[in-house]
Amino acid sequence: RLPPHVLASLACHDGQRGSAGAAGLHEPGLFFLGARLLSLSELAHEAARAPAAGIGGDGLLPLTTREGFQHVAVSDDGAVVLVSGFNAHVKAPSWAHFLERILRTTV
Repeated sequence: RLPPHVLASLACHDGQRGSAGAAGLHEPGLFFLGARLLSLSELAHEAARAPAAGIGGDGLLPLTTREGFQHVAVSDDGAVVLVSGFNAHVKAPSWAHFLERILRTTV
């Protein structure tokens, strides 16, 4: 069910591990507002919650933790989507394109 680019990425880096910093607070992830990339086991848990239609019945599987009301998800066709409240915005046609876009804008 996961697109090939997402599986290849997870084979190299199995999500972002949450680590507790000072006073037991979790350090932020590398995505917007500190969102953290989910591990393969966390993705499997999310997929098991709604196997046919994705979370919320929209065919989207979360790839990051939810920060506020936003998270990054992948659609059935492999497109990467920013889910923001009740809106979903396609950010890239694939996970590879999305990572390339992030690399170009942050380096």
